[in-house]
Amino acid sequence: MKKKNLISKALTSAIILAAVLGVIPIIKASGYFTQEVENDFIRKAKNIFDAFHEKLPEDRVYMQFDKPFYKPGETIWFAAYVRNGKDFSPSKKSEILHAQLISPKGMVEK
Repeated sequence: MKKKNLISKALTSAIILAAVLGVIPIIKASGYFTQEVENDFIRKAKNIFDAFHEKLPEDRVYMQFDKPFYKPGETIWFAAYVRNGKDFSPSKKSEILHAQLISPKGMVEK
């Protein structure tokens, strides 16, 4: 009985989430969020944010693989991109990415 209640609650939550996420694009398309409010506080916050990212830019690594799962012994093909976290332009800090494969036991594979 408890399992049915959990499934019912999960299904209800998923339906509500889907409904809410389905409404957001409609609201955006209607122009509800097109007016941008900017006051002194927001301008100062933007300036602080920009200064922070100039001094300490955040890098993000994005990896693409040729398939979602691999069998032991298969060749893994991937592409990796190091991007600036603010605007996703190529990183100004580094062009080098070191990748390691970690086994389920926590050991670095060679």
